[in-house]
Amino acid sequence: GEPAEYILADRGAALHVKGVVNGKVLVHSPKDIVIEDDLVYAVPPGAAGADDYLGLVADRSVEIAAPDVTGPGDLTIDGAIYARREFVVRHYYSSSSGTLIIHGSLICGAIGATEPRYSTKVEFDPRLAARRPPSFPLTDRYELESFSGTWTPSPR
Repeated sequence: GEPAEYILADRGAALHVKGVVNGKVLVHSPKDIVIEDDLVYAVPPGAAGADDYLGLVADRSVEIAAPDVTGPGDLTIDGAIYARREFVVRHYYSSSSGTLIIHGSLICGAIGATEPRYSTKVEFDPRLAARRPPSFPLTDRYELESFSGTWTPSPR
């Protein structure tokens, strides 16, 4: 296919991302990726001719920035997210509220609390069943390592 774009952080660097993705992009950090605002495709995934793909891959965590950075209200993320350690919402106890919409996929070692700051909606992008962002980790084997049956916030 067409060429891919790679944004790679140096060891110990966190990447801060927001904006519109036009093309096939992989963002990788050996540390953290911080989402500062909406991260959306130029052409919405359900539209005819949609061919934008974003992969966020962090060896530690993918985080939603604090409310004073993201602003109040909803936050939309189009893309496949892989956080080896955890996916977290900073200041999840904030009084600002909205909906966190992830349209793609979310793979993480652990997921932190999102409410009351965000009600969360994860919608799988069906295009990811056949294609993936460039160099995105891929496996055909899925396992639930453990689940206690209850959701509890992890201490920060």
